[in-house]
Amino acid sequence: MKTPKTIDKLNALAHSHGPLPTGRGLSSGVVALILGILCFLGVLAFHFPQYLSTPELRKSYDVSTIRLIMYWAMVVAGGISLYNILFARTRWLAASAFFLVAAAALLGGAKVPVNNFADHTPYIGLDWFILDLLGSSLIFVFIEKLFALRREQPVFRAEWQVDMQHFIVNHMIVGFV
Repeated sequence: MKTPKTIDKLNALAHSHGPLPTGRGLSSGVVALILGILCFLGVLAFHFPQYLSTPELRKSYDVSTIRLIMYWAMVVAGGISLYNILFARTRWLAASAFFLVAAAALLGGAKVPVNNFADHTPYIGLDWFILDLLGSSLIFVFIEKLFALRREQPVFRAEWQVDMQHFIVNHMIVGFV
């Protein structure tokens, strides 16, 4: 019997829904993976702000605050990943998250210099996507778990993938509107 590769397991995870089983590192691994993805995307946005960030949003946030958030997100994701790897808790997921955090760190992490760049370039709203996903997740998942209308409904309910696709498209096309 062939053992599924990490990419196949990540693909299966992305297509699954329902409650995450506790005690095996899957929930913490998903948190680390999401933070790792957001940190990696954030580093890319720092490297290419003229193409990956929203000019109106850039004017309204403090870059040092974003760097601090990214730093701590990398620390949390890296710490969770290392813990799960060391204690054999869903290692494939933890290794994937750690790979993203390491890639983000190797690309400069929270210390990527943002040089001057030309205005009026075509762009996608990657910074808007990252900040809104992080903020919405922190706020609404917390509220949903605290004051749930349907207590039996998991965070990753059926069709969450469709919602995520709409979320991504709506945030990325902000530069075209």
